[in-house]
Amino acid sequence: MKTTVSRRGDGAVIYATRTFEVYPSEVGEVRIHAIVDDGLRVMVNGAEVGRTNLPQGQLSPLTRASKTVREIVTFTIPKSVLMNGVNTISADTRVNYANSAAVLFDATVVARPAVAGSPSLPESPAVPPANVAGWGVPDWRDEFDGTKVDTTKWRVRTGDYQSYDEAMIDGARVKVQGGTLRIETTRLAKPVVKAGRSRAFSTGFVDTTGKLTKRYGRWEVRAKLPQKRGVSRGLWPAIWLKDVKTVGEIDLMESMGDPHQHLKTHPAGSWQSAVHGLTKPGGSKVKLQNLVKPATYIADDWHTWAVEWTPSYIRVFLDGVKMWDIRSAEHPWLKDSFSTSGVDLRINTQVGSDWMGFTDPKRPEETVLPATMQVDYVRYWEYKG
Repeated sequence: MKTTVSRRGDGAVIYATRTFEVYPSEVGEVRIHAIVDDGLRVMVNGAEVGRTNLPQGQLSPLTRASKTVREIVTFTIPKSVLMNGVNTISADTRVNYANSAAVLFDATVVARPAVAGSPSLPESPAVPPANVAGWGVPDWRDEFDGTKVDTTKWRVRTGDYQSYDEAMIDGARVKVQGGTLRIETTRLAKPVVKAGRSRAFSTGFVDTTGKLTKRYGRWEVRAKLPQKRGVSRGLWPAIWLKDVKTVGEIDLMESMGDPHQHLKTHPAGSWQSAVHGLTKPGGSKVKLQNLVKPATYIADDWHTWAVEWTPSYIRVFLDGVKMWDIRSAEHPWLKDSFSTSGVDLRINTQVGSDWMGFTDPKRPEETVLPATMQVDYVRYWEYKG
């Protein structure tokens, strides 16, 4: 990552970004050895792993190093911030005084092998049992134990786009690796224009169209979301059910990457579920939603989302705990919102929208990519009455 940059104007900071590949379960320790002149902050996948010669707290583009020095520093990268495969390291190097002619930064990432026989900590929360009270064992499932996407269960979309976001959908962004389905979002080398909108990103999208279409049942997905605190502007992962004939939609989970334009009502790290229905007489749209503000950032760990849909209710769970439900007797419009043909399951990450706000080309450091949504399994139980 060697970088020596001449400064222009009054700016105090120079940014550098590179990627490296590592699999946390296969290494004992990952360190960054860096040479810096003068101050340095290092981020890995959007999480700060260390700083030197810089004040504590938030840094602005004009924040300078606390002293003039050229030194070698070492930071250990916590395994909790690492992802299987490609990881992104970002560094901002800062001068000490206004007349500095240049800044210097050079770094090497070193992974040390794990000690043979050393125990590995399980990821939390633990994988829930497949046998669910009242539902039994799944009637359909994908545990992603193979080496490629099972196309008898999934349609991998490619070459198209969502009309309202900033990304192109590319099948190459979807793969199965290490026991998980991985949906990667990254930048295009050159933006393209589709539907009158510039699209600077590439992302993945899978669904069960033509594979699994059901009216009623229980769907369960264990996933780790792609956002990182403060550097995920525009990222919008979602797990949702869409009626194949009408506008009925059940959003099991959707979460906005931050910063975004609704932080007052949707704090960073929150997520929401929703049910969308038909248009009421008079033109008002039917929608019920529930916002969950967890104590911890929802994308920091693995979580299990589930929805139960019967003729009587729609019920949403997080990690086995009921979040909310909708009773058909109290909302008779639910009956007309979904056809008898059933719904498809969809899992994807979009980038930007009018709802959450778009990315800012002038602030690429607010959208650190690549970012990967990981899915451990998907399970479905038939509704048997």
